[in-house]
Amino acid sequence: MKNPVRFPSIMVIFFLSIMFTSCKKKDVPPPTNGPPPDTETRSLWFETQAERISDDIINMGAQVSENGNLNSFFPGAIVTGAGKTFTIDFGTTGSRGADSCKRTGKLIYDFNASVTNANSFRMPEFSFKVTANNYAVNLSTVTINNKTVTNITPMSVAGQTVYSGTDLVWSDSSDISVFSGFWRHIDGWKSNEIITLLNTNDPACYKGQSFPIDWSKAKIQVNGSSMGSMTILDEFGNTNTEGFTNSVNLLIRDFTCAPNAPTPQDHPFISGSIDFKPGIRAVRHVDYGTGTCDFLQMLTLSGKTNTISL
Repeated sequence: MKNPVRFPSIMVIFFLSIMFTSCKKKDVPPPTNGPPPDTETRSLWFETQAERISDDIINMGAQVSENGNLNSFFPGAIVTGAGKTFTIDFGTTGSRGADSCKRTGKLIYDFNASVTNANSFRMPEFSFKVTANNYAVNLSTVTINNKTVTNITPMSVAGQTVYSGTDLVWSDSSDISVFSGFWRHIDGWKSNEIITLLNTNDPACYKGQSFPIDWSKAKIQVNGSSMGSMTILDEFGNTNTEGFTNSVNLLIRDFTCAPNAPTPQDHPFISGSIDFKPGIRAVRHVDYGTGTCDFLQMLTLSGKTNTISL
């Protein structure tokens, strides 16, 4: 009789291992705790640049109305006009101002909305509207759909020769667009803000209504809000468009603060905060500190706080 065929033990182990592994439940990666944390800050940076562009337009209009020139800020700019209309021409090739920003094109200031005797930024009921012609800042094209700035200080300060206890206050209503290429632009950045000269009681800055404000000694406060629509190229190469809102909370800029010596007209905000909310995403809370003269801020986002520089 033939002997029965016997499988080598190694073959038995092989088949058993196949049976075992085929029945074994496959490993499943552990579930994640939702989407990755929101850490995007490009939109925040761009919104603050729009704010800066808007503020600079006001500062230049104030200096032109007070002094008739921009010599301390942008000596290369040509200021023309008289009476109620002035044009600041930065040229077609442009040059850099004392804040290191390169500007080209023109800004046109119309003072005709002011009351008859109000011809300077410091005077109650002085007002100007601004338009632009091919205006650009650091190659970002700026379109001014509307910008109106009005001195809303009570008329009781008119004619005063010294500070009498009332700060100078202006309202700013703006609607501008900033285009920095197809990958980054703001459409209809609309803002309503109140600007206050905080150190009107300092004679080194303000000597009453008969003399120009010395802006190199000024300390201003900005309070208000803005909103609009923004298109940003994200880190994955996708172009995203979303609306945004921004709350400006008692920001203070001290014109004696210039942390970077080569750019003496670059005056950062040194206190106050903003709350920027892009679309349905989390609020970006930025704290500018309590008065230290530097370019640093504290950003709180997704439960974490980090030091940044906008």
